[in-house]
Amino acid sequence: MYDLAIFFYCLSLIVQIGATTLSITLIKQAKHYQLGWFFLGIASFLMIGRRVSPILYAISTGKFNIVDAALAVPISGCLFLGVFYLKKLLTDTEALKNKFEEIAKIDCLTSALSRMEVFERAKLEITRSMRTHRPISLLSLDIDHFKEINDEFGHHEGDEILKGMVGFLKKNLRAIDFIGRIGGEEFLIVLPETNETEAMEVAERLRVNLSYFCCHKHCGKEIKITISIGVAMIALEKLAKKTHDAEDILQLYLDNADEAMYVAKRNGRNMCHLFKPHQNNIA
Repeated sequence: MYDLAIFFYCLSLIVQIGATTLSITLIKQAKHYQLGWFFLGIASFLMIGRRVSPILYAISTGKFNIVDAALAVPISGCLFLGVFYLKKLLTDTEALKNKFEEIAKIDCLTSALSRMEVFERAKLEITRSMRTHRPISLLSLDIDHFKEINDEFGHHEGDEILKGMVGFLKKNLRAIDFIGRIGGEEFLIVLPETNETEAMEVAERLRVNLSYFCCHKHCGKEIKITISIGVAMIALEKLAKKTHDAEDILQLYLDNADEAMYVAKRNGRNMCHLFKPHQNNIA
């Protein structure tokens, strides 16, 4: 019985050490609940003493309590399993949170960036451009006569056209460029380190090539679209005269790109138009 009691105490001690180790790792992992996991870790560590003292007492005196020794095993086991599943819950929750954050960054229909994400990335690029004094250009893009397309083919086919168009545009942009959906059929393309001449060349290339591209097939019929694009380059030399934050700058030049796009629409669609400062009062 003596050996059995020592075995139970040692087994419970090993399990208790495992629970304590898990509790300590949770302190680092659970950023928002560190204090709670800290106290759990301390409690688990102190409980090791409850497992060690009976062992030392039994060794020194030869006396033991077999019931206490037997109960120590399931108690320590339950504690370990509790901490283990708390850790698993925390890990699963963190993974789910990351997944939701990733979903929020992508437009679920077209796989372009979401409105919020493209704006956030654009602001980061604007901040970097202000620091490096490298140009950055915005393309405001809208599909021509998209309502008529939806009316003729239906909204499901319209969705497929949007997906086909975005896939085409993404394949024809550089790795550093990015596109986001900011409205129904309205998109924003951000071209880092691109001046207005280069941006117009990119916009014109995308416009022409897309007009020949089959975005979707309906009943064997190829559906092709045209787009109107407004181009605006962020004027770094003007920004140097006044202080702005990236959000204000983005809104200002997004408005400029939108205005240029509407000029393209008014002039007949299926064209690109470059925003000029005299068209609007800019900072």
